[in-house]
Amino acid sequence: VAGWFLLLVGFCCWLCFVGGWFLLLLGFVAVMSANLIETLYIGNVGTQELAALGFTFPVVMGLQGMMMGLGIGGSSVVARSIGSGEWRRAKALITHSFVLVLAFVALITLFMALFLQDIFSLLGAKGEILDMSVAYMRVWLLGVPFFAIAMVGSTLMRAAGDAVKPGYLMVVGAVLQVALGPIFIFGLFGFSQMGLAGAAIAFVAARTVSFLMYVYYVY
Repeated sequence: VAGWFLLLVGFCCWLCFVGGWFLLLLGFVAVMSANLIETLYIGNVGTQELAALGFTFPVVMGLQGMMMGLGIGGSSVVARSIGSGEWRRAKALITHSFVLVLAFVALITLFMALFLQDIFSLLGAKGEILDMSVAYMRVWLLGVPFFAIAMVGSTLMRAAGDAVKPGYLMVVGAVLQVALGPIFIFGLFGFSQMGLAGAAIAFVAARTVSFLMYVYYVY
């Protein structure tokens, strides 16, 4: 009987582990799907808008990679503190990680805002497409601090042993982005039609909600 009981407990633990990582994987898939659906939205607006969005991809992916690197570094230190039972130190490290990320994002955002025109010119954007890429990124950058906190928050929650909530919250943010996109892009429900800028506004709104949810669960 004891053997069957231990087997059952082990199986339940395995299900919890697999289920947690499945939700996390689902979260990453949801974020990528939201970006794809946003591209489809913009494709219905016009080819120039779609080209302008394409020029923003290298910049966006570069920023996301930087934020992910900061999150991985912070989660490693936090995980070691939790493993040694130093919960007070772990909470302090979480706060320090958020402060570091905000300071880094503030510097990067300021740099990007000042040199967006030059950056996209180097990438090959010209004329109206250059102007649309710059306008999109100026709005998108407003959501970077919230997106950074959410991304770092998800890695810190995984470091604390919770792989379920990060996946769930990533899905919520992605669904919000997909739902708000048409409203601002095409001007539904009485809103003005904003085109490419509307996609950036939808991103900022969705990531702001994700930020608030991550802060609530982390603390």
